[in-house]
Amino acid sequence: MEFINRTAELALLTERLEQFKQGKWLNTSHLAFLGLRRTGKTYLIKEFASLILKKHKEIIPIFIDISKLTDNIRFFCDTILSEFAKSYEKSYTEPDLDIFFHTFIDGKLYASYKHYQKQTESAKIFDTVLKLLTLISEQQKLVVIFDEFQDILEFTKIKGLKNLDAIFRSELQNQFNIFYVITGSYPTILRDLIQNPQRKLYSHFEIYDIKNFDKDASLQLMNLFKKELPHEQKIALYKSCNGNPYLISLILQKVDLNLLGDL
Repeated sequence: MEFINRTAELALLTERLEQFKQGKWLNTSHLAFLGLRRTGKTYLIKEFASLILKKHKEIIPIFIDISKLTDNIRFFCDTILSEFAKSYEKSYTEPDLDIFFHTFIDGKLYASYKHYQKQTESAKIFDTVLKLLTLISEQQKLVVIFDEFQDILEFTKIKGLKNLDAIFRSELQNQFNIFYVITGSYPTILRDLIQNPQRKLYSHFEIYDIKNFDKDASLQLMNLFKKELPHEQKIALYKSCNGNPYLISLILQKVDLNLLGDL
């Protein structure tokens, strides 16, 4: 689908990316996009990752949807590494992961990661994968994109990871070649995690709110699906959905136009 709206947010991401490329980088320059579900956060950051792959070959994006990985921290950490390998080396296939990392980075640290990966106590695997990212970034600039970042708190249930934000921050301070972009669908939870002065990630992320589409953007979206829909119905649909792009798209794809009436 054509990318609609969010031009200001994409411009911000692009501007911050240029600063990152030029080495004008601080560990307080990472970005957090907060908004209710179905407001287009994931669509925005996927568009950003796609832009990096197309126009910035010297930077590798890693896109992780944390909400799909909270059942198993080992799988979460493996996914981070495999997504890097896929972006870095297009010919990479899953069974090659061990070979890939033994040749790309220091074998001892990767061996430690594999050791922790097999342990019943899995707390140290999170710290080790962050250290691996730091080591990788010494050779390769990274943009690490975590969708639904608040779900990382699920891992605090694991013994040894209660202070997960402290573990993250301790390595974040050494990662001058990594640009983090995170999203969150529970703004209150995520604001506490990154804006509360008592939390370890305080001051490292700038927050931007993602809201529903305005009228013009909503009409632009509708024209992609049902250009022939009468203008009055489009306005009524925009108002009834409060500009929510997901609801607008869903209705126009699933509902018979004849049933819309005056909404």
